[in-house]
Amino acid sequence: MRPVDSATAEAVSRDATRPVFLVMLGFNTPAYLSSGAIVTSGSSVFAPASITVKGSPPAIEIFNDGLGVGASVLNEGTVGRALVIYEVYGTDTVTPGAPAGYTPLVELFSGEMSSAIVGETVKIKTKTTAPLRCPRKIIAPPACNYLPAKGTRIEMPAEVYILQ
Repeated sequence: MRPVDSATAEAVSRDATRPVFLVMLGFNTPAYLSSGAIVTSGSSVFAPASITVKGSPPAIEIFNDGLGVGASVLNEGTVGRALVIYEVYGTDTVTPGAPAGYTPLVELFSGEMSSAIVGETVKIKTKTTAPLRCPRKIIAPPACNYLPAKGTRIEMPAEVYILQ
């Protein structure tokens, strides 16, 4: 049997940890929720909530404790609103730029909320947003009919430009 090096032995002997999911729901007043304890990252404070994240694209389920999330869903709706899900793990080491006591944030999902069902829990489906194209506006007929025709010569003192 081959011996195991010390780094591997130490890694195998550690306790397994579950990830902590951090969820940002893009309501008029964004809701920052954590599946673990309170997590502070930058100026955002993620409050503890009972959250389950499943599937791809992920669907989230939040226990409707205090009816706050359910009220936001019913009053403001979910379709087209932003949703970001991060994953972190607890750690004993201090990592610059990471929340205190946690590994750096890993973005699992960035997209939009879709349909939602409100009850004892709030179940929110998600959808990814289409990639943005740059430039997003194209100047061409019929939107802009005042453009010079193809082949027009524009003469400058030192150069001549021909539109293509």
